[in-house]
Amino acid sequence: EINSASGSYGGVVGMARAAGMEDTSNTQMREEVDTSPGVNTGRLAKLLGPKLYGTPEDLPTVTVKELFQNGFDAVKGAIEQGRITQGDMRITTNRDNRTITFYDNGTGMSPDVLGKQFLEIAGTHKESNRASGGLGIAKMLTLFGNKGLRVLTMREGKVARLVTSGDELFAALDDRSKSPKIQYSAPTAQELAMFPDGHGTVVSVT
Repeated sequence: EINSASGSYGGVVGMARAAGMEDTSNTQMREEVDTSPGVNTGRLAKLLGPKLYGTPEDLPTVTVKELFQNGFDAVKGAIEQGRITQGDMRITTNRDNRTITFYDNGTGMSPDVLGKQFLEIAGTHKESNRASGGLGIAKMLTLFGNKGLRVLTMREGKVARLVTSGDELFAALDDRSKSPKIQYSAPTAQELAMFPDGHGTVVSVT
């Protein structure tokens, strides 16, 4: 019979003694194993995202604020680096396609920045010009909440192109092999005309 004391640490020790399990040796070597608590960020984003996004009506407002801030910071960085003297930012909409397009003549993004920072949630590494964009819930909504995401960005004489969707990015959280691919090459004549300063970014969301 287990008495009330068994619910305490002393009770557990007593039970161990009765069962012959108590270690009475003072010299016995004991090993320790370090723990490593972790967070599955992909799973966390999928669990918390919909609760933190707000209503579907919030999507356009949050997306516009997020991408406008990205462009503003990229332009500011280009000015601070002496690449341009005047910023150029444009926002256009297409009601038929339900598309919003953001253009800036900021610093642009390399494939590494585009793939590892622009698409990362709650990262800590970012350039001084914040070309990788904002962090947190607004970024989660922008990346995962929109049906389509197209990025065309030019930097250091090269152009990176990304075409993806919120569903594809969600799938990549669980399976890295499903991550969208970035095309990277010298700019076409049309792309050179689009970025006369030699750098900049165009982002379209649907």
